[in-house]
Amino acid sequence: FEVVLDAIRHGHQVMVFVHARKETVRTAEAIRDLAMKAGVSEELRCDGPDSPLKEAFEQYDKQIQKSRNAELRELYASGFGIHHAGMLRP
Repeated sequence: FEVVLDAIRHGHQVMVFVHARKETVRTAEAIRDLAMKAGVSEELRCDGPDSPLKEAFEQYDKQIQKSRNAELRELYASGFGIHHAGMLRP
């Protein structure tokens, strides 16, 4: 979690690789939950009023909300994107 947060604070995107499909969502949820517990969850989002990515985030949000993958919809709202080979198609 600390490595992810440090990279974000330095203006970088972060990709976390895991070994199993089931770990994809669990890892994203764990990072999200740790950020919430630490009171820094807003730092993981890119839709803040001063964010240069706010417009893109809102545009993609419209597409994400159409996804059949409930986990993706939920995590995207917290600033996460996920992918694994067994995901449902749109």
